[in-house]
Amino acid sequence: MEEFQVRAYETDPGGELRLVSLINYMEEAAWRNSHALGYSVNHLLERGVSWVMQRMKLDVMRWPHHNDTVYVDTWPSGLDRLLTYRDFKLYGASKELIATAKTNWIVLDMASRKMIRIPEFIKEARFSIEKDNLPLMTNKIVRQDALDEIMKYQVMERDIDRNEHVNNAYYLQWCLAGQSDEMRKSRLSSIDVTFKSESLLGDQLTFYRKSLGEHRYQHLISNSVNGKDVIIAETTFGSTV
Repeated sequence: MEEFQVRAYETDPGGELRLVSLINYMEEAAWRNSHALGYSVNHLLERGVSWVMQRMKLDVMRWPHHNDTVYVDTWPSGLDRLLTYRDFKLYGASKELIATAKTNWIVLDMASRKMIRIPEFIKEARFSIEKDNLPLMTNKIVRQDALDEIMKYQVMERDIDRNEHVNNAYYLQWCLAGQSDEMRKSRLSSIDVTFKSESLLGDQLTFYRKSLGEHRYQHLISNSVNGKDVIIAETTFGSTV
C-alpha cells in the first residue's frame, strides 16, 4: 500500500484534490507494484511492448483535501486472452475507503503501435491475486448522437508519457473541461472511460459533451485530423460543493 500526502499544487480552488492528481497517485502505485513484480512499463519496454490502459471505472466516495493522507492499494486481479485487470482501493488517514477503481489493460507493440494478445511471458508469471476483487466491467458505453462541441486542443509535450502518447490521466481531466454550471456546483462521484485510440504529440483534438440527465454526462474526445474517437466517457456528479 502506497502513501501520498495531498500537496497544495495538486488541489482545485476549493482545496480538493484534482482528478488528474488522484489518477497520478493510482498510476504511481500501480507502477511500484508492477515494478516489484518485475512487470513494470520499464520491464516491458525492454521487450518492445508496454502496458496501455483500455478502460477505467472510478467511483469516489470522498475527495481528499490539502494536507490529507491518501493510501492507495492496488493489485493485478486477473487476465484473459487480450486484457489484464488491475484493481484499486483508496483510503483516508483513518483507513476509511474513499474511492475504488477497476481498470483494464492491453499490451501494445511499440513498433507497430497495435494491441497484441497477452504474451506468454506475462501469462506464465501468474501474478494475479484474489483480494476482494472488484467486478468486471461487462457493459459498453454507447455513443450518443448530437454531442455539443466544447473546445479544441493541440497535444503538447507535457501531455506525453513513456509510451510516447498522451497519458490517460490527462484525458480524464479533459472530460471536465468547459464545465457547465451544474458540474461546477457539484462533485464528481464517478467516471467510466474507454480509451479507443492514442493521441500523439501535435495532434489536434476536439472535446464534446452531452447531458444525459440526472447529473450524468457523456464525453467524447476525437482526433480532428483522422476523425477517430480517442476516448468516450460517462461521468456522474453527486453532492454540491
